[in-house]
Amino acid sequence: MTFKREERYIVLKRTDVNKYVPPWLARMLDDIAYIIYEGRLKDGRSPELNSAVVEADWPEYEPVWAMIQRRVEAEQLKEDGSPQGGFQYTGSYEGSMSISAQPQNLPFDADEPYRIMAQLTGLGSED
Repeated sequence: MTFKREERYIVLKRTDVNKYVPPWLARMLDDIAYIIYEGRLKDGRSPELNSAVVEADWPEYEPVWAMIQRRVEAEQLKEDGSPQGGFQYTGSYEGSMSISAQPQNLPFDADEPYRIMAQLTGLGSED
């Protein structure tokens, strides 16, 4: 089980498009977005792809990747039916999913992303 980061999306920052792309070409981007919107709708999928984008120079970038990796690896353990790691799953991917990790046999430090986020945001600190 190996987690690998993938380039799965094309993300264009609107301020960059407005600054660097000629207006005629920016209109083509709008046309492309509309074609994709219509195609997703026709396929019975949500026509809008709602996402959260975290830029690489933001302090949240690596902790977010760590959280995604943790979720993917936990799902892989669940699919494998492997009891190692002591994961307990409730809910579903569509709704909420709660993962409880036991301290033994974990392939990673399950609490590290939360500690990093707490340090970055100041949440959870005892002042």
